[in-house]
Parts: sequence; structure tokens; C-alpha cells
Amino acid sequence: MSAVNLAHVKGLAAAWGIRPSRAILLRDGVYRVETPRGPYCLKRVRQPLGAVKFVRDALEHLDKRGFHRISRFVPTRRGLPGLATAGGTWVVVEWIGGRSPNVKDREDLRQSALTLAQFHRAARGLRPRPGSIPQDFLGTWPVIFRQVQRDVHRATSRAFLHEHPLLARPLSANAGWLCRQADKALRLLSGSEYHRLVAERRAEKGFCHGDSGGGNFVIDRGGRAVLIDFETLRSELRVYDLFRLIRRSIKRTGWRADSARWILESYSHENPVTAAELPLLLAWLYLPAKFARLINRYTILKKGPERDKTLRKLNRYLARREEMDRFLNDFGRYLGVKA
Repeated sequence: MSAVNLAHVKGLAAAWGIRPSRAILLRDGVYRVETPRGPYCLKRVRQPLGAVKFVRDALEHLDKRGFHRISRFVPTRRGLPGLATAGGTWVVVEWIGGRSPNVKDREDLRQSALTLAQFHRAARGLRPRPGSIPQDFLGTWPVIFRQVQRDVHRATSRAFLHEHPLLARPLSANAGWLCRQADKALRLLSGSEYHRLVAERRAEKGFCHGDSGGGNFVIDRGGRAVLIDFETLRSELRVYDLFRLIRRSIKRTGWRADSARWILESYSHENPVTAAELPLLLAWLYLPAKFARLINRYTILKKGPERDKTLRKLNRYLARREEMDRFLNDFGRYLGVKA
């Protein structure tokens, strides 16, 4: 974190009637703003103002339905949820005091899963106001899964390996495994009740967070998890959020199946997961989407530090093959789902 020149921040904060006494840059486009009324988070988001209005409507809906463990938008002096500028849309949200969850702490995992389950129970029946732009991802999974499958098969082809010699050895050694992962994921999705669940979700006007990894929870002073950073909020199946929480947690604990079981059981204690959702959860865990993102990034980058960094990430991903295989076999047996 570093101190910044206040002039730019003050100019933006004026739209909210906020007078910063100090601002700290947390990362690009995200500031902790100190004011006489307390701290706020000023951040730039990628979404246009219409999409931010959808998030505002969803957060107000959650509040009305009794779910309060969220970071709320602060409206501008004009009553808008954000400020549209040439450089993007800026929002101000409540600053939530606390700490990041420790993925090795079972109580932190339980609290995160409970909060996510309660959020999903409240995240139904949304009717956005006119002018809001919903982010609708319902029904898109077959397209996503097939694209990942194509990317994996392309990246393990002879032509690709010849063009990228630095990847030839690790990809040749893992080509069969990567292709099997993508094929199994698509097979699980194709054999599931995905389209029925999408129709039901659309009818109930449900939504999810969209990026519910541990980094978007804060453990407050009372030990409870609060959900933050709602810019990715979208119309989607709840099992996608559950997958994100599990995936982000287990990769930091050596891909241990007991951590995934604990998250799923804690969630289901509050909001039971149905048998029809389990193959979808396993399908996302099988899908080598991170590999596809990394390989696509590697191919578009020119030589330099960023490309070298991406290559290291690819090698680390492939090095965890045995851990991932063991996890998927163990967790699949626990779910009672055969890939």
C-alpha cells in the first residue's frame, strides 16, 4: 500500500460529497479513503453505469430480504450508484473492517460457506429497475466448456508445440491428461440437468456473486464472514459460486478433498445442495479453464517479463497434476458422481 496525491481522489470523491483527509492506493484503481465520517473504498470497475445500477438493485433486494452481510454502495449526491468517467465507472462502497479468511482454518471456511448459502437463499425474486443492465450468464456453460475443450486440444497439437518450443516438453508430457480433463468436464455437463436448472433459475429470478473466492470475504470482529466486491454479480446458477469458493480454497491447501467436503457440508447445512447440482460442481472442478486462460495469455504476449511470468504459472499448474487427480477422484467418490 502507498500514499497518493489527494488531488485526483478529491476530485472523484466530490461526486459523493466526501472530503478525503487521506487516501491509500491498495491496487490499481482501488483506494482506501479516510474521511471524518470514517473510511470508504473508492474503486474503478469495468462495468458501465447501467450494469452498476443492476448491482445496486440486487444489493437493495438482498437488504430487504434480510441478508445484511454485504458491503453496500454509497450513492452519489445525485442518487446514482456510481460515477461514469472517460476512464471508467467509479463507485464508493462501505469499508468493511476485518481480515481475510484463512483457508487452513476450518471455522473461517465454515463461516464463508454459511454466508454464501445465506446470500443465495436471499438472491431470488429480483426485479431490476428500468435503466439497469443485468449481467446474464444463464445458459452459457456449454459454449464455455466447448471453447475450453477446443483451446486445450489446440494447445496440445503438434503444430502448436512446434510453434512454441518452450512449452513442448511440459505440454507433451501432459497432453493426454489435459484433454481428458476437458472431455470429462464436458461429458459431465452434457449428461446433467443443466438446462432444467437454468430454466428454474430464470423463473425464480435468481442471481449469484460471480467471484466468490476467499478473497471476496472479510471475517469481521465477531468471526462472521461478510461478502464484498459485487461488481461481478450476475444471473447465474448458485453452484458456480460454490465452485469458486471450493476451487480458490483447495488450491492453497494442497488440493485436499476434506477441505472441499467441509465447505460443501457447511453450505448444505444452511442451504441444501441438490443431487442435480453435484455433477455440475464436479464438471467445473474438472474443467481446465485456468490452463486455457494461461495458454491463451501466453500466446498473445510478446517476449518479456509478463510472458515469462505466465510460463512459470503454466509450469506450476502442470506440476500439480497428481494433486488434482487425487482430489478429483476422492471428491467425485464423496459426491457419488462418476466422471
